[in-house]
Amino acid sequence: MCVKLFLKIVIGLAFLFTIDNSLLGQSNTIVYTYDMLNRVTRIEYPNGNIIEYSYQPNGNRITKTRFPLLPIELFEFEAEKGIEYLTINTYWVTKTELNGSHFEVEWSKNGGATFSKVGEVKAVGNSTSQQAYSFLHENPIIGHNYYRLKCVDLDGSFSYSKIRVVELLGNHVNPIIVFPNPTKDVVTIQCTALTTDAQLELMDESGKLISIRTMPKGSTTQKLSLEELPTGIYLLRLIINIEDEAVHTFKVEKVN
Repeated sequence: MCVKLFLKIVIGLAFLFTIDNSLLGQSNTIVYTYDMLNRVTRIEYPNGNIIEYSYQPNGNRITKTRFPLLPIELFEFEAEKGIEYLTINTYWVTKTELNGSHFEVEWSKNGGATFSKVGEVKAVGNSTSQQAYSFLHENPIIGHNYYRLKCVDLDGSFSYSKIRVVELLGNHVNPIIVFPNPTKDVVTIQCTALTTDAQLELMDESGKLISIRTMPKGSTTQKLSLEELPTGIYLLRLIINIEDEAVHTFKVEKVN
């Protein structure tokens, strides 16, 4: 199907012409740019396609066609069990971005019937190279966890990724309990009997090591004093098997 358009160009001449509708997209406005010799140097189509012309000294014309970037072109979106117990890591890569706003990670625990937002990550916005992102979901459910990514543009429009499913089995439940949390002075670490010596590390929120001690084989409880430390967030890391990297990390809050 073709449509007829009426254009008035810069030299003041008006004429009718016919152009294939597939080039036009949703609008019928085409912008022409001319050089001083009234030669066409650029044509902008409503769907974002751009044709540029340059001219050699002998008059030969060189044509270059450019196609518009998609607002956010997603290359991949994946989800997998996190390193820490009872966590799932989502990560994604965009191929290109144009006027991107942010990403929303959505989660479903009922087979994908309904989703809720569990995280938001700001987009780079404009990029012609691959950009990588990630979001760690803490405390998912035992069983099947469903994830999808919502890509949101600056104008509010959005698109969804394919759904990814991660299954957490019952043996992924963290057997270690840290209490009370928050605490004013002493925190207790309770676990099933250790089959080997374990290493207990206390760090500040930036990861700076404050103290380190050993929990001997057979231990089930360890008390750790935070009384002399200022209020704030601390990281408690229990390394049960260094070779197998069986590492459990907890956030502990010290309050007044």
